[in-house]
Amino acid sequence: MAFSFLLTRGGAALPDYRIKDGKIVISSGADAARDRIFMALNIQLGEWWLDIEKGIPMYGDNGILGGKRTEGEVGAIYRRAILRDPETERVVSLSIIQDSFRHVSIQGEAKLSLTNGTSETVSIEG
Repeated sequence: MAFSFLLTRGGAALPDYRIKDGKIVISSGADAARDRIFMALNIQLGEWWLDIEKGIPMYGDNGILGGKRTEGEVGAIYRRAILRDPETERVVSLSIIQDSFRHVSIQGEAKLSLTNGTSETVSIEG
């Protein structure tokens, strides 16, 4: 079963590890998959020093924010990032908003097939 450190999201603050009784909370199941998807959508290509091939291409000639990609191409990039998660079965819905300040926000839903044999649809954001 896959697990991760449970992230706390909400408000204007950036996501952070959830701490309970002085310990970082471990998540599993749908919470872990949701956190992995969140991180996949928010890592820029080349940003993670352990794997510079991982991430969303935001800048450069092939970047999302370069203005040369169509809305369909941008959607396909994000869908592939979501589907790379081993427990993601399919993307149910995906909405991508780009503003004039070079900011991209993603909202949607993904159907998960969890390793414990259950399925769940979760909200995704990035």
